[in-house]
Amino acid sequence: MASFAGQTYNADDVQPVENGYITAGDTLIWQTVLYNGRGDSTDVADLKLDGVTLTDNLPPTYQFSNETGLQMTYQELTLTHNSDGSSTFKANDKTGLLESGTPVPRDAYKIDGSKLIIYADKLGKATLAPNKCIVFQFTTTVKDGQEKRGRHHQYRLCQCDTAVLHRRYGCRRKA
Repeated sequence: MASFAGQTYNADDVQPVENGYITAGDTLIWQTVLYNGRGDSTDVADLKLDGVTLTDNLPPTYQFSNETGLQMTYQELTLTHNSDGSSTFKANDKTGLLESGTPVPRDAYKIDGSKLIIYADKLGKATLAPNKCIVFQFTTTVKDGQEKRGRHHQYRLCQCDTAVLHRRYGCRRKA
């Protein structure tokens, strides 16, 4: 996950969300992943995408937004199985974001309240090969009236009021 201040995307402003710290009002960049295997799986076949949907429940104070200048995209990537049992895929080393991606067609997703529903079968692909994943990347903005400082879902927000406190607590927000 990554974030940037405000609601207008600028690649230079993107910061990885480290240790769960974000600044109040940041736009968050999320990833939802459809996996087929772990990276070393030998017991999986092509995953048929017909009828496959993914649902991502957004935090209650955030809303899906395709208006930031960073469009919802997807990318098929190869999984790597790690020694600790986890699986990873290659993303930007600095931000964790996709290096490239294809815009998700408008008929391939739906917003239903706080849910983002993605229809994998609308991507023009019939199957997902073994040990591959499809990463969906999208942005959310803070709902109106929710831009205050303080504790917010599982992320600790900036509670700083001065430049001194910003430096002390490592906040990204410019004073």
